[in-house]
Amino acid sequence: MLVRKSEIIWILFANALVDILVSVFRMFSISLWLWVAPVLYFVLAIWILTHVKTVKLLYLFLTILLGLNLLSLCVRIIDFEKTLISIWCPVVGSLGVLTAYLYVKYKWKVWSVLGMSVIVWVYTASVGQGQWEEYLSFGRYPVKAGISDDVIYSAANDSTFIRDLEYRYVVLEFWHSSCGVCFKKFPMLQQLYDNYQDRNDVLVASVFVRYRAGEELEAGKDIIREEGYTFPVYAVHRNSSLISHADIEVFPTVLILDRDKTVLFKGSLDKAVEKMETLE
Repeated sequence: MLVRKSEIIWILFANALVDILVSVFRMFSISLWLWVAPVLYFVLAIWILTHVKTVKLLYLFLTILLGLNLLSLCVRIIDFEKTLISIWCPVVGSLGVLTAYLYVKYKWKVWSVLGMSVIVWVYTASVGQGQWEEYLSFGRYPVKAGISDDVIYSAANDSTFIRDLEYRYVVLEFWHSSCGVCFKKFPMLQQLYDNYQDRNDVLVASVFVRYRAGEELEAGKDIIREEGYTFPVYAVHRNSSLISHADIEVFPTVLILDRDKTVLFKGSLDKAVEKMETLE
């Protein structure tokens, strides 16, 4: 079989176009992309590998692989850190293309590879991506020492040291007024508060992070009151030592502290609810 450069170029750019079109799924959900795109890549690769006879199989495989990852590769070179959230997309997508290549070349002699590919694909799409997002948001930033000496404000001139919160467990959800996800999570926080409000050994509260110029504690309390929630509201400035010591970079973030103010948990509210169930 001959290697025709013109066909390779056309296949390269055709696959790059497919990648652009499929990226629409990623706009809605990365998990949705992970469910759909690898299957489409697998089918597309099978079709090209079995119908194009003028290009060597290996060259076809490499061309398809490059084409489907060309846009992603360029974006990741420009700003790799910001693209970490979707790093599994090119990995699982490439796995689909590799699986197609092995199938066309060796048929069912590589059935074990096909099975492993399916397992990796299903796990990543159903569970792995969520765990990865949790890790990127919270797991890479260990809480520093000194958090017990930080303060939160319950009134304009009334501050409380974290160490003075005399509870068996303290659950603090950090949010700010421009965080749409935070507002969506308030009903869950309210439910968690309702579950423990009759107990004297557990504090469930929100911490309003003052991001905008001129925002004060009362602005956060007004928001919670207007939304119809009753959980306590504290406040800190975005440049406070508490935010720095806890390495809070995404919102909402939940901290669970024990009586000694050791951080038992740092992560999303969903996972915090699960954590509290294990602590009881």
